[in-house]
Amino acid sequence: MVINVKYYVITIVAIFLAIGIGIFIGIMLDGQDLIVKQQADILKQVEDRFDEFKIKQDELQESIAQLNNENENNVKFLNTIFPNLVKGRLKDYKVMIIETSEHISYSEIDDTLQQSGVENISKLIIKDKFFTLENDQSEEVEGENTEKLNINQLLNSILTEKNEDIIKKSIEDEIIQLNGQTNMDFDYIILAGEDNESLAVFESIEKPIISFCKDNNMEIVAVEKSNSDISKIKEYKKLGLSTVDNIDTTMGKISLVMLLTGESGNYGQKKTADKVAPQWFKE
Repeated sequence: MVINVKYYVITIVAIFLAIGIGIFIGIMLDGQDLIVKQQADILKQVEDRFDEFKIKQDELQESIAQLNNENENNVKFLNTIFPNLVKGRLKDYKVMIIETSEHISYSEIDDTLQQSGVENISKLIIKDKFFTLENDQSEEVEGENTEKLNINQLLNSILTEKNEDIIKKSIEDEIIQLNGQTNMDFDYIILAGEDNESLAVFESIEKPIISFCKDNNMEIVAVEKSNSDISKIKEYKKLGLSTVDNIDTTMGKISLVMLLTGESGNYGQKKTADKVAPQWFKE
């Protein structure tokens, strides 16, 4: 019987091919087991990290809740002691409030001054129409054409000379709102600035107000609210003013009263503040 060599060759090749396929499949199965194990390890690490993160998050939320609770208690405490703390601190004082915006209410200043015993509170609100007037060629006062009314003329009429014609015309033309007495020996001027990103109001109105008060030896401080979109405290500081940047808070009201008793500095909760509040009232 003749043995076909070709048959043997094919058989041997088939055998080795089968062995190779078996080895390949075995390696693949081992590799898959390894991949599955690696994926399981990674998943376990992620789960562990997530558990750690959740624990830290819970701890952080608990800390925030404690801080909020402490803050609420502090606010309640300040609100409780505030009336007695400031009572009579500004007795016999005469104060003029100048607001450079008709759109922001600073009623907290009035309330603070009243509770502190201020004898006379006057308020000047400069309306938007005043800025339009700045571009007019002239302003008529009692039938006469004069040079346009500027902020210095207005302040001079209200704070020093008491020019009734200019005051009356300004009120009638609705460029200002004026409450209280004028031409008094005011102990302090409180500047409550406008919340506007433009420095136009500061340059044309607030800066001249500050210069006028300083030139006439009038004490002036500036305040703004804690939620003001744009803060002018930096500009006020450059001009040497004492400031309060959170007049809408009880702490801010206390700081204002402390400033009016003779303290100085820049107080509040914004980056421009030097301290939270003065150390105490100046006797």
